[in-house]
Amino acid sequence: MIEPSLRLAYEFVTLENARLMWELLHAPHLRAYQDIPRISFDAYCERVATRPGACVRGAVGRYEWLLRSADYPDPIGWVSLRTNTQNPYCGELGYSILREYRSQGYATEAVSALIAAAFSAGLIDKVVGYCLPENRASRKVLTRAGLLELRRVRRGAMVHGRPVDLVFYELDQIAWRRR
Repeated sequence: MIEPSLRLAYEFVTLENARLMWELLHAPHLRAYQDIPRISFDAYCERVATRPGACVRGAVGRYEWLLRSADYPDPIGWVSLRTNTQNPYCGELGYSILREYRSQGYATEAVSALIAAAFSAGLIDKVVGYCLPENRASRKVLTRAGLLELRRVRRGAMVHGRPVDLVFYELDQIAWRRR
């Protein structure tokens, strides 16, 4: 679904490559700004097994892609799109890049490619993203990908067991097409 670029390839997460994604999710520095659940590999596989097998308009679930760079043998991060039953035509973005590959534009490229793929295929009408106010790098990623900062959400998530504020970003398909 996501077109590869000269720098990045996108590998849809399935049961066959779930261990690679599970290992990425357990990299300790990824938890600084997000509350990634600490679940067993078997529990993660159960989640992957219940997901829709393909991205289709109106489907509800979480879609994840491993990010692969031509310059490195192992995945360098991941990007995801999650839809829910309340609004299956709005996708929530998720992403993380391993520390040693940050500040090279990979997150912006991956998020932008995911948005382009989802909007071009007509899968969703809008994307949203959230991040902690102090996560300047993530705020830049969302802005560079075309999302607009709309508001702060007080106590919108839990990180390390504590409630935290979030910054809410949004981009609809019409605005994306005008860019």
